[in-house]
Amino acid sequence: MELTAFLYLLATGGGAAWAAYALINRIAWLAARGPRSKREWAIGLSAGIAVLAYLGLMAVREVPVPVDWVDWASQLFYIGTSAFGLSQYLHMQELPATRLRPENSPYGRTVDWP
Repeated sequence: MELTAFLYLLATGGGAAWAAYALINRIAWLAARGPRSKREWAIGLSAGIAVLAYLGLMAVREVPVPVDWVDWASQLFYIGTSAFGLSQYLHMQELPATRLRPENSPYGRTVDWP
Protein backbone atom coordinates (compact mmCIF):
# COMPACT_ATOMS: atom_id res chain seq x y z
CA MET A 1 0.00 0.00 0.00
CA GLU A 2 1.34 3.41 -0.89
CA LEU A 3 1.72 6.18 1.65
CA THR A 4 -1.03 8.30 0.12
CA ALA A 5 -3.49 5.38 0.08
CA PHE A 6 -2.68 4.66 3.72
CA LEU A 7 -3.17 8.33 4.67
CA TYR A 8 -6.49 8.39 2.81
CA LEU A 9 -7.57 5.30 4.72
CA LEU A 10 -6.67 6.92 8.04
CA ALA A 11 -8.19 10.30 7.20
CA THR A 12 -11.43 9.36 5.46
CA GLY A 13 -12.08 5.66 5.97
CA GLY A 14 -12.31 3.54 9.06
CA GLY A 15 -8.55 3.49 9.44
CA ALA A 16 -8.40 6.04 12.25
CA ALA A 17 -10.92 4.13 14.35
CA TRP A 18 -9.11 0.87 13.67
CA ALA A 19 -5.75 2.44 14.56
CA ALA A 20 -7.16 3.95 17.75
CA TYR A 21 -8.49 0.61 18.98
CA ALA A 22 -5.27 -1.15 17.91
CA LEU A 23 -3.32 1.33 20.05
CA ILE A 24 -5.72 0.99 22.97
CA ASN A 25 -5.42 -2.81 22.91
CA ARG A 26 -1.62 -2.76 22.59
CA ILE A 27 -0.80 -0.18 25.28
CA ALA A 28 -1.08 -1.98 28.63
CA TRP A 29 -2.12 1.12 30.57
CA LEU A 30 -5.01 1.79 28.18
CA ALA A 31 -5.97 -1.88 27.82
CA ALA A 32 -6.44 -2.13 31.60
CA ARG A 33 -8.98 0.71 31.60
CA GLY A 34 -12.70 0.20 31.83
CA PRO A 35 -15.13 0.58 28.94
CA ARG A 36 -15.90 4.24 29.64
CA SER A 37 -12.24 5.22 29.76
CA LYS A 38 -11.50 3.25 26.59
CA ARG A 39 -14.37 5.04 24.90
CA GLU A 40 -13.03 8.46 25.89
CA TRP A 41 -9.54 7.57 24.69
CA ALA A 42 -10.94 6.21 21.43
CA ILE A 43 -12.73 9.50 20.80
CA GLY A 44 -9.54 11.52 21.18
CA LEU A 45 -7.21 9.08 19.45
CA SER A 46 -9.39 8.46 16.41
CA ALA A 47 -10.04 12.16 15.85
CA GLY A 48 -6.36 12.99 16.38
CA ILE A 49 -5.14 10.25 14.04
CA ALA A 50 -7.58 11.29 11.31
CA VAL A 51 -6.59 14.97 11.57
CA LEU A 52 -2.87 14.11 11.51
CA ALA A 53 -3.39 11.88 8.47
CA TYR A 54 -5.27 14.67 6.70
CA LEU A 55 -2.45 17.08 7.49
CA GLY A 56 -0.08 14.48 6.05
CA LEU A 57 -2.15 14.42 2.87
CA MET A 58 -1.78 18.18 2.69
CA ALA A 59 1.97 17.85 3.18
CA VAL A 60 2.31 15.47 0.22
CA ARG A 61 -0.05 17.71 -1.79
CA GLU A 62 -2.80 15.15 -2.30
CA VAL A 63 -5.55 17.45 -1.03
CA PRO A 64 -5.76 21.22 -1.42
CA VAL A 65 -4.70 23.37 1.49
CA PRO A 66 -7.59 25.45 2.89
CA VAL A 67 -7.40 29.16 2.15
CA ASP A 68 -8.64 30.85 5.32
CA TRP A 69 -9.17 29.94 8.96
CA VAL A 70 -12.86 29.09 8.47
CA ASP A 71 -11.97 26.50 5.83
CA TRP A 72 -9.21 25.11 8.07
CA ALA A 73 -11.52 24.85 11.07
CA SER A 74 -14.41 23.29 9.17
CA GLN A 75 -12.26 20.78 7.30
CA LEU A 76 -10.42 19.57 10.39
CA PHE A 77 -13.68 19.51 12.37
CA TYR A 78 -15.40 17.34 9.75
CA ILE A 79 -12.45 14.95 9.48
CA GLY A 80 -12.15 14.60 13.26
CA THR A 81 -15.84 14.17 13.98
CA SER A 82 -16.39 11.60 11.24
CA ALA A 83 -13.54 9.49 12.66
CA PHE A 84 -14.92 10.01 16.17
CA GLY A 85 -18.39 8.86 15.11
CA LEU A 86 -17.07 5.74 13.46
CA SER A 87 -14.97 4.86 16.50
CA GLN A 88 -18.07 5.08 18.68
CA TYR A 89 -19.99 2.85 16.31
CA LEU A 90 -17.22 0.25 16.45
CA HIS A 91 -16.99 0.51 20.25
CA MET A 92 -20.71 -0.06 20.70
CA GLN A 93 -20.15 -3.82 20.65
CA GLU A 94 -17.82 -3.67 23.67
CA LEU A 95 -20.05 -1.62 25.95
CA PRO A 96 -21.62 -3.60 28.76
CA ALA A 97 -25.34 -4.16 28.70
CA THR A 98 -27.23 -1.86 31.01
CA ARG A 99 -30.01 -3.26 33.13
CA LEU A 100 -32.43 -1.12 35.06
CA ARG A 101 -34.06 -2.91 37.96
CA PRO A 102 -37.73 -2.14 38.59
CA GLU A 103 -36.92 -0.57 41.95
CA ASN A 104 -34.37 1.79 40.33
CA SER A 105 -36.23 2.44 37.12
CA PRO A 106 -38.46 5.49 36.80
CA TYR A 107 -40.63 3.41 34.47
CA GLY A 108 -41.08 0.46 36.82
CA ARG A 109 -39.85 -2.17 34.38
CA THR A 110 -36.62 -3.88 33.32
CA VAL A 111 -34.92 -2.76 30.13
CA ASP A 112 -32.13 -4.71 28.45
CA TRP A 113 -30.01 -2.89 25.92
CA PRO A 114 -28.30 -5.07 23.32
